[in-house]
Amino acid sequence: MSKINLTSEYTPGFTLVPDAFIEQYMPHANGEYIKVYLFMLKALRCGCAVDTSDIADALEKEEADIVRALKYWEKKGVFELRMNEKTISRICIKALGKSEAVSAPDQAMNSHALPTNEMPVPEIEENAFKASYKLPTKEKNEPDELPEDVVLLITAAEGYFNRTVTMSDRNIILYMYDELGLSFELIDYLFCRAVETGKTKLRYIEKIAISLHENEISTVSEAMKLFKSNSDVIHTVMHAFGLQSRNPTTAEQKYITKWSDTFGFDKELIEEACSRSALNTNSGNFQYADKILSSWHKAGVNSREDVERLDAEHKASSAKTPAKKPSGSKPSAFNNFEQRGGDISELEKKLLDT
Repeated sequence: MSKINLTSEYTPGFTLVPDAFIEQYMPHANGEYIKVYLFMLKALRCGCAVDTSDIADALEKEEADIVRALKYWEKKGVFELRMNEKTISRICIKALGKSEAVSAPDQAMNSHALPTNEMPVPEIEENAFKASYKLPTKEKNEPDELPEDVVLLITAAEGYFNRTVTMSDRNIILYMYDELGLSFELIDYLFCRAVETGKTKLRYIEKIAISLHENEISTVSEAMKLFKSNSDVIHTVMHAFGLQSRNPTTAEQKYITKWSDTFGFDKELIEEACSRSALNTNSGNFQYADKILSSWHKAGVNSREDVERLDAEHKASSAKTPAKKPSGSKPSAFNNFEQRGGDISELEKKLLDT
């Protein structure tokens, strides 16, 4: 593939972004947090005094979102915030580690720049941030102090879901963070995904968090990979049943989770079972497919070759077993003929119907 050359017909103002930020911090950060970082760099270059309401208006976000982003970058060591009680009074954009991937042309271009250790560290002027960062209102039986990340996650949940979280919701967030050990970034990602899927009840998010914990998923990238895999399985099942125009019901979702997570079948084997179910029942029969997959799981099936082996064994077994004579019937030339079952799907149907 040929490379694309970029040109410009105008001379814009430039905001420099450290290579170290692009390489070390940007890949793992929420896109909204990156916007705030870039906006702060631009404000620093222009020498503008800004507050959280200005940033929120410019980025079309709530002030709570901006404060959450600033606190995130402070946690990562990118910003240094100074607090006056619970009000942000000063921010310093810290010098990041020197990028290791500096090419020769880059070094030549920067040959007249100040040495890294002599570069001044700029700071936003005192009292630039007017908005206060307050803990959520304390409710009855709430702990005197919550971990700072939990406070941020509570604020995030209220912003994402556009509602005030209940005491029960707060306990769920604390449980996911403290008991399950999920990171701030991972829980924040679950909130974002909940908004995208339209399933924003904290009880539902808690079930997903428990599933991630049980599967030893600890990073956002691992969670994204797992969700994509599950999404592919759902698409495969619904397509095999001819139900691709709708999402699975809760009961159907439990079957799919059982097949992929509990039994550990890949989507190819699940698709094969669903296709057999559709052929034998002329419908999207999840119970029938579950019987097939349960029998495969019991037989230790792990691949399509295992399925073919079972099919061959069933066919050979049916060929050796004479058909039962109806009770009370007289022998006839037809009944004396040793009948053989040759259709494996028919045999499978009989076995599963018992």
